[in-house]
Amino acid sequence: MNAASAIIPVIFMLGLGYFTRTRNIMSAEQNAGVKKLIFSLLLPILVFNATFTMSIDPKYVRITGYMFLLQLITLFLGFAVFRLLKTDYSHVSPYMMTTIEGGNAFYPLYTSLVGAGFSSYFVLLDVPGIFVVFLVIPIVLARITSEKTGFKSILKSVCANPIICGLVAGIVLNLTGVAAAFMKTPVFAVYEALAATATMPIAPLILFTLGYSFSVGRENLGPIAGTLIVRLLMMSAGMGAAFMLFPWILDDRQLLIAVILFLMSPPAFATPIIVEKVFRKEADGQFCSTYISLHMLVTVIVFAIIAVLMG
Repeated sequence: MNAASAIIPVIFMLGLGYFTRTRNIMSAEQNAGVKKLIFSLLLPILVFNATFTMSIDPKYVRITGYMFLLQLITLFLGFAVFRLLKTDYSHVSPYMMTTIEGGNAFYPLYTSLVGAGFSSYFVLLDVPGIFVVFLVIPIVLARITSEKTGFKSILKSVCANPIICGLVAGIVLNLTGVAAAFMKTPVFAVYEALAATATMPIAPLILFTLGYSFSVGRENLGPIAGTLIVRLLMMSAGMGAAFMLFPWILDDRQLLIAVILFLMSPPAFATPIIVEKVFRKEADGQFCSTYISLHMLVTVIVFAIIAVLMG
């Protein structure tokens, strides 16, 4: 029931978004407004809160660093691969190679297998993705979309990004000890309630917009399948490398399950919103959203296999 409780709401919100589009209940412009709300206001709050309150066990810093490096490699390797494949979506497919949806895909499935007591593994695996999706990718996008401008202009554009502002502010306050001191005050309980209220709608809204853009047709089914295969191969290679570099993972059942399920999870649900700057046609958004939705099905299959073999 725990797995069903995690999966069914995701399917419901995707379906609700799809139903809304097919029944003309909401226009494409209104859906774009929802995306703008997520990107400009709600996600910056989420990123700030995550970096402001994060705490990682020093023992696992190497795994955290490895996950960050792996996501960088898959991103830039994706550019090389799809430059050779030359599909109609080669300009967006590289961004589908990197980032991992930890909160809405991995975490609920993982905790249904091992319990919430091992949520620290979720933190050490997921934190690197925050830097990739909200710092690295925006820098890459700024570089691609501002090639004729100088470095200062690119840097200014990146720094003006509300998500980057939230990320930097959270890290600075964390590293300087301000966050630790604040957490000891009675006011922190109020802050936690406010942060939870502000960030609670993010996942459902993102799932809704993904479902709204969901579309599978003959014109994009082939590229979606090809992109999915390339990502699964990259992540499988990354998984093998992790086991070679950190063989002690194999001796920790909970961590082993975490690494396998995490690397088989889809890209961050926010990715289609973030990479809109490089979209050339409306079908690009449908391609990204449909790809992530189908990848989620793969994740559920992997989850079921793990539950049978290791549950």
